[in-house]
Amino acid sequence: MTIVINTPNSHIGRRVTQRLLDSEIAVDIITRNPDKVRDLSAQSASVLVGSCDDQELLTRAFEGAEAVFWLTPPDYRPDYQAWVRATGSKAASALHGARVEHVVNVSSIGAHAGPATGPISLLGDVETILSEAAAQRGALEARILHGESPRRCSHDCEPGYHLLAAAA
Repeated sequence: MTIVINTPNSHIGRRVTQRLLDSEIAVDIITRNPDKVRDLSAQSASVLVGSCDDQELLTRAFEGAEAVFWLTPPDYRPDYQAWVRATGSKAASALHGARVEHVVNVSSIGAHAGPATGPISLLGDVETILSEAAAQRGALEARILHGESPRRCSHDCEPGYHLLAAAA
């Protein structure tokens, strides 16, 4: 089993990556800066250098993967809204093309509430984009995490439980 993680340097992504590596699960990580993930590489994580908004990289990364852990990273840029939607669409396209069976999408409480929640509402757009890709494919399973804390979900599950359960 191989799981792709697009944010191995984020607070959540790093914990999930480490948990999977500790469980001896094959992990491919997407990073713009390989120096920041040398410790993960030394533990057998496969490193794909590039950005999560690169369609060719996503297509290559998702090919053969059984699961993807997707977290839309903050990217402070003037076109952030368009970038988030375009990046979510690129991920959905690559997921669909690679026939990835399981996807864990990290979102946020309030993502469903619309523009009044500011940038968080964009995560709701990503939820919709990934869910539509799942509906087109039928077998793709998109799981959405709405966690109050990176340590525990609202059901008090162990960190990484949802990803490990989705990948099993």
